[in-house]
Amino acid sequence: MFSTIKNKFNKFDLDWRKSIENLDGSKKQFNSAKRHAFWIDHEFLRFFYHNQAEVAPGVFRSNQPSPERLNTWAKSGIKTVINLRGASNQGSYFLELQKCKDLGIKLIDHPLYATRLASSKELLGLADIFERVNYPILLHCKSGADRAGLASVMYHLVVLNTPFPIARKQLSLRFLHLKFSRSGILDFMLDTYEKEQKISGLSFRSWIKNKYDPNKLTKEYNKLIKYQNEKLDCILTSKQFSPSKEKNCNKIIDNILDNIKTLQLSPSVLEELVQKHYVENKKIVSLEGNLLRLAIDHKISRNEFIKFYIGNEINPNLKKFLVTNSLWKQFFAKNKDEFKNIRERLIEMSHKLGISAVSYTHLTLPTKA
Repeated sequence: MFSTIKNKFNKFDLDWRKSIENLDGSKKQFNSAKRHAFWIDHEFLRFFYHNQAEVAPGVFRSNQPSPERLNTWAKSGIKTVINLRGASNQGSYFLELQKCKDLGIKLIDHPLYATRLASSKELLGLADIFERVNYPILLHCKSGADRAGLASVMYHLVVLNTPFPIARKQLSLRFLHLKFSRSGILDFMLDTYEKEQKISGLSFRSWIKNKYDPNKLTKEYNKLIKYQNEKLDCILTSKQFSPSKEKNCNKIIDNILDNIKTLQLSPSVLEELVQKHYVENKKIVSLEGNLLRLAIDHKISRNEFIKFYIGNEINPNLKKFLVTNSLWKQFFAKNKDEFKNIRERLIEMSHKLGISAVSYTHLTLPTKA
């Protein structure tokens, strides 16, 4: 069933991409673009939550705006929209292009990236755009979290000369930017600038022009990610994570947690974060619940399950440890495939989350100040 639905979406996407080879502005093409934006570009996720805010007087940010939201922005006086996704063959871009044209809003396509670093030319190009556009302006990417966040930081640093700690808040959890995700490379770039700025006093524009090396920064960031993955691999293979690495890793985690604790989250943002945590946590609990039911069916009590299993969920040597018990031995004999499948899914989720699935269930989310 899932495969059938996926194939239908893929066919719809392909048909749309073929149709835009001949743009005619017809109502049929407009409706097709609306459907493409809604389903393929996830407009349904942006229907109620716009992730929008005022960056500075005359400067606003948001996720991908729909035609209806562009009408609202036009009424508020927006003169320029800076599309940080760049021109594309997405239905949402077709709608944005047509609506901006109808409303007399200048649309500037200037792509940035969420999971890799832009070139010096691309960043300096955005700085130049800030100096020549007609205000008020709207900055947007797809989710309004990463690219819009970086562009907002740049506006504060390049145009307003805002102190770095204040400018930096534009790229934060408040706007659903997740430092632990692949977009953390943007934080790594800003962290590097902050360190060098304290020493050299260089402005952000000067640093980008004379010192910024995206290739070097990317290599250093990948080392950090490799270091974090190494700890997870040690857990999954029952190997010893060296004390020195453990100390450095804990230092990184403590620093991130300290930064999170300083955030003041709006109720809507907090609710979305809680929901994301709830969804992943529910998957883990569901998998472990299935395993518990199988154990109980084989006369293994709940207390026995908790005693021998909890805390060893992704321990690769768990099976060898548990076969010393006759009841567990019978369990493995009859449920080998089910046990293997659940364990593999827990390990897969651990890799996806960047920490063990067990640790994830114990995470404490930030609360409102």
